[in-house]
Amino acid sequence: MRRLRVLSHNVNHTPNQMHFLLESMVKKCDILFVQEPYYGPIKTVTSNSDPAGEILTGTQVHPAWLLMETCTPARVCAYVNRELAPLRPQLCAHIVNHRDMILISLSADGEVHHYLNVYNDERSTALVWLSEHQAELPPLDLVVGDFNLHSTAWEPDAPRDSMRAPELLDLMAGIGMGLVNDQGLPTHRPHNAALRSTVPDLIWAPADTVASGEATVTVDLDGRGLSDHAIIWTTVRIGWWEQQLPPSIQRKSDEEKAYIGDLINGVSAVPVEVETMAGIQRTCDAILAAARAAWDAHATVPRVSSRSKHWWNRECARTLDALRADRTDDARRAFKHAVKSAKATHYDERIAAACEK
Repeated sequence: MRRLRVLSHNVNHTPNQMHFLLESMVKKCDILFVQEPYYGPIKTVTSNSDPAGEILTGTQVHPAWLLMETCTPARVCAYVNRELAPLRPQLCAHIVNHRDMILISLSADGEVHHYLNVYNDERSTALVWLSEHQAELPPLDLVVGDFNLHSTAWEPDAPRDSMRAPELLDLMAGIGMGLVNDQGLPTHRPHNAALRSTVPDLIWAPADTVASGEATVTVDLDGRGLSDHAIIWTTVRIGWWEQQLPPSIQRKSDEEKAYIGDLINGVSAVPVEVETMAGIQRTCDAILAAARAAWDAHATVPRVSSRSKHWWNRECARTLDALRADRTDDARRAFKHAVKSAKATHYDERIAAACEK
């Protein structure tokens, strides 16, 4: 069963904190839910009317992340790792279209999973909307966000319960969600050290996963950076899926040589008919069929794992197998030499390709 790594964080409108998250979480996180994201000047772009250019405003983007937002500026947004493209991430604005909330979905194993990110302001605008539209919500797999409410249910040392805290508890119970971070760990530490730490950031998961102990959270208050809110981690079930790469043939391999040989033989065996349009079409179709047959005979789908390396080649695999079979110093030196050579060759080719561009 595949589990999604989800991060929730109120960045307090800080652009540097947003940049830090987008850069540092690419390999660690699948979905990044942000509350109070930065919206402001991004860069200067060319303009038809102003020689100095126009200032582009908005929130930050990153090539490794798919940005989802309901409007600009919004109080919440979501970043979905582009490695989740096979799960067809969707913005469900037809269900929740609100600047304080964003609902996204992922599809796996024939099922659609929904995740809700919430920023509840001091007037509880989001909570009021959710209460009024509770019947329209689909089954939710996760609800995260900054709820700006105090209750002894999640903050044991709270001096008093917020007036709308019972309403939030009733709402979540009504849609089958249970509170995950009920241990009282603070998620907000004010910049003013004289003020008390609180728990406004909450994680809700299906009640059965909370009761079984499957749903857990990790609160990283010390790693909050320039924000005054903790970085909160959780994981959720998503079903079976894997990143599917298209079939390929490794360069400079035996398969590549065999493929080229079969391609030459197959194409050269095609009878050439150029007298009529129909004959030309048959010739082209036969050439394409020969090329496809050669490709299908030798191309394989790469097996991707968390340890996959672009520079890994057959010599690395061969020497690794030899090392596992015979753990001698010679075998270890041969494996290290193969890895070093593979890395050098790979990065030399990358540098040469970049120079050509």
